[in-house]
Amino acid sequence: MNTSVKDENGNIYYIADKLGSGGQGCVFTVRDNDSVVIKALVNDDEKLDIIQDEEKYLAYQQNVRRIMAVGEFENTAVPYVMLEKPYCGYVMLFMNGLQSIDKLMLPFVYKDKSTGKIYIKNVDKSDRVATKTKEEFDFAYNYNGGLIKRIKCLAKLAKILAKFQDKDVVYCDISPNNVYISKNPESYETWLIDLDNLAHSSEVRGPIGTPGYMAPEVVKGASNSIYSDRYSFALVAYRFLMMKEPFLGKAQDDFDSWETDGSDDDAFDEAVANGEIAWIWEKDDDSNRSSTGLNPYDFLNDKLIDLFEKTFNAEGRKNPSSRPSMWKWYDELVKASESAFIAEIKFSEPSFSALINDEHNKKYFYQNVGFISSVEPFQKEITIKKYIVNIKHVVELSDEEGNVEFIAEEDKIIYWDSNKDVYKYYLSNYDVMNRIPNKYIKDFIVFSKQEKLFSRSNEFSISCPSKDYEVIAIEDNCVVKTINDLTKATIYVKCFGKIIKKITIEKE
Repeated sequence: MNTSVKDENGNIYYIADKLGSGGQGCVFTVRDNDSVVIKALVNDDEKLDIIQDEEKYLAYQQNVRRIMAVGEFENTAVPYVMLEKPYCGYVMLFMNGLQSIDKLMLPFVYKDKSTGKIYIKNVDKSDRVATKTKEEFDFAYNYNGGLIKRIKCLAKLAKILAKFQDKDVVYCDISPNNVYISKNPESYETWLIDLDNLAHSSEVRGPIGTPGYMAPEVVKGASNSIYSDRYSFALVAYRFLMMKEPFLGKAQDDFDSWETDGSDDDAFDEAVANGEIAWIWEKDDDSNRSSTGLNPYDFLNDKLIDLFEKTFNAEGRKNPSSRPSMWKWYDELVKASESAFIAEIKFSEPSFSALINDEHNKKYFYQNVGFISSVEPFQKEITIKKYIVNIKHVVELSDEEGNVEFIAEEDKIIYWDSNKDVYKYYLSNYDVMNRIPNKYIKDFIVFSKQEKLFSRSNEFSISCPSKDYEVIAIEDNCVVKTINDLTKATIYVKCFGKIIKKITIEKE
């Protein structure tokens, strides 16, 4: 591996380590500079020496210039400057503290070889082992942020791809090796790297993709499109959330595994890639159900499952334009993250004893885990009774005689935990406005329990910090300042005096 390289402006970069690799080169970190990484073609996957070839350099340079001409997008590792000729590579802007989601798609823990105890700090990669028990699997899934982090990072990835598609730009190679997220469990930074195939839809040089993450039409030879990107996103999202292939079910038993046409793929894999196999939870086809792995009905809400259904069912596999848009994915992922609940999960096996906090004399290690379904999926003991918050967009219609009618159309549904004695409930400006805000405000509308002299009442007041908006509560056909029963009130949101939203709440 090269120890240092120069860019075409003469700046020197000292290579620190390999960050990742794929079919189109290798990505290296740079010593003492966390804001950039180097992407380059290499001669050997083990030695990792950067190719030095003037003819290849000119072709590579032309491709990099083409990528840069597509435009700049947030949270994408855009090429910044070419390496010095004849080194086939470039410098790209990046962010420190990220890892590929490929590392979170298999359940591993780190165990001390001599004691068999799980540990977190001073991680030695050689101590990484596959989980063997349910407790170890639950710990591995939740250690890096669990379901909520995965959903929030996927929402950010969907937003990146949605902005591509607004400009009719195709990424072409969405795969776990090209999606990077924060190592910090409480951070949701998400980046796309490897933009070598980024292009306007009319300029795509396809078919392109990573085996296992390509849409059926691309596998069959069609050029990549914004619709094939949607399919690849859904493949990555399902594996990232459920840690299982969306097509790996009982239909595999009907296929004999053999090599065909010199390929390493068996007949079942080829049938899946060509879109000939039903996805494991397809509504109208139960031929490929799975009895193993995580169940999306335990983990996800109906709206997210429906997006997977519309992408992976027979229509979605055969008709690319029927697949849900990336903005729709973003919308539902954000709503899911904002409707999350928190529970505590305990780990009492001896292998967790090294993680127990002895100062509090505990006999178990615990994690706070988030979930969005009615039942906490890792324990299936905690059932959440939910407030269902219906937010509807109000359309004002008037006829020639000046008669006005208000029609409320459903925008979205979110959930609040109604089990607990919660002091405040929040609606963000994203919830209320149903569009991408310039600034995300979590407490755009706040429902606060009223304080009495010696106790807290069950009445709620409503506030909105924005001067442009007014919130009005109606209960028993009267305008009220405080709400006695959330499920019997109707809340209207006005913008510059015009009603734009209607909010009602019911119990599940």
